[in-house]
Amino acid sequence: MSSLRILFAGHSLARPAGGGELSASTLLSALAKDHDVEALCVGPRADTYTTHDGVRCRDVAVGWRSPPRGIPFHLAAAWVEARFRPHLARHVAVNPPDLLLAQQPAWLAPLDVPAATRVVVFLRSPLCWGLGEGNPSRWKRALSRPFGWVRLRRDRSFLKAADLVIANSNFLRRQHPFLTQLDAEMVPPFIEPPARDAALSGQAHDCVTFVGLDRWKGAATSLQVAKAFPERPFLFLEGARPAAGWIARARRLANVTCLGWTTDMEAVFARTRLLLMPSLWDEPFGRLPVEAGFRGIPTVASRRGGLPESVGEGGLLVDPETGPAHWIEAVKALDDPLYYEALSARARRHAEGFRREETVVLFRRLVRERLQLEI
Repeated sequence: MSSLRILFAGHSLARPAGGGELSASTLLSALAKDHDVEALCVGPRADTYTTHDGVRCRDVAVGWRSPPRGIPFHLAAAWVEARFRPHLARHVAVNPPDLLLAQQPAWLAPLDVPAATRVVVFLRSPLCWGLGEGNPSRWKRALSRPFGWVRLRRDRSFLKAADLVIANSNFLRRQHPFLTQLDAEMVPPFIEPPARDAALSGQAHDCVTFVGLDRWKGAATSLQVAKAFPERPFLFLEGARPAAGWIARARRLANVTCLGWTTDMEAVFARTRLLLMPSLWDEPFGRLPVEAGFRGIPTVASRRGGLPESVGEGGLLVDPETGPAHWIEAVKALDDPLYYEALSARARRHAEGFRREETVVLFRRLVRERLQLEI
């Protein structure tokens, strides 16, 4: 197998702010063992760096990771895509890659893509390229939707010209009729299993853990569950876009420990007995239940979006519209040691199906079959 020139384009890999960047970084790490891999990304500032796996990266500062308050998401995203396009177009023109791996906010006009370059587009969210409205807020959806239509009308030529479109869940693949036209494939996120078992790290391993102190991640429900178990320790991580009000409320509870942004999830899982994900919005996939499952940690999550796929039989699903009593009941059910051990074992088995080795093999097979590239 000859070495390929592979270019990734998306958000910065220097400090991954979401599952899409973590997944991309894990895939590139696997591909860099056999191929020449580099990345051109949108970052908070211009930067050049090399990952520990030898992936050469250059970040260009052309926009925000999240739009400022009050600016419709699709308007901000279209602006970032438009500003990033000249950098990406120039890069592929000067040194055409054999394979371009693109995810939001990477966008090119079809004529920008060299004839010899094959393109794989990753869909990580309903919001990608204007395909949907992922914001749970009704008024924000209404405000952003017209810009989403305009954005998709502009971006659809890039999506249609792609050699392969990949959605990270079956839920996401069903989200828009346009994806049926694209013949999108489903490949779950690329997730690195732990090098060691967090459960054996010597920590207490007794916390109920919740990630994402904002309304749409389910902060209100998580606080109500914490209040219902005053003797039980809870671990709340602020997440990528926390709200100051929810942080303040969480810190007022004596049994809640609040942590800021962290990349050391191993230390978090070492203290976690149960993962809580009462999301009000449709998570495209939700990698946390799989990461927890590798460590034998069950999840209590919302029955919506891609969470049923990531939780599988390794946890309990609750309708997010129900009151806190159902969530409290689900958490209490796992106090039964036999039931907990059964769910823990199921969580491990379910997570095994998402090992990086398995998903990378699936990705390579699709590239060989659809693009005729030996990767």
